[in-house]
Amino acid sequence: MTAGDIQVQQVPMSKLPIGYISDPGQISNFELTRPVNAGAAITLSAVRARDMVQQGQEVIIRAQLAGLQVKMAGEALKNGKFGDLIPVKNLRSGRTVEATIVDESTVRVNL
Repeated sequence: MTAGDIQVQQVPMSKLPIGYISDPGQISNFELTRPVNAGAAITLSAVRARDMVQQGQEVIIRAQLAGLQVKMAGEALKNGKFGDLIPVKNLRSGRTVEATIVDESTVRVNL
């Protein structure tokens, strides 16, 4: 689901359900778990966080320590959502590290 899939409407606050998503920019982080009628507000109960990274996907592993930043190619060994800690194989060394998903193509290793 993307911001282009929804239509923003002005609705009186009293007509909105509890837990509605007010920021169209947040929509891309979710996928619907059930059908939503046209014109209806999208609520948190109708969505779940979507996987940002898929198993087997090539990602950039980013590590930073005291102002020094290193980037290397890696392969996600598990699906994951934003903020998830997943195993990632360093394609150069072959070693597996645990990394946090930052976005759709980047993971971060804490040193």
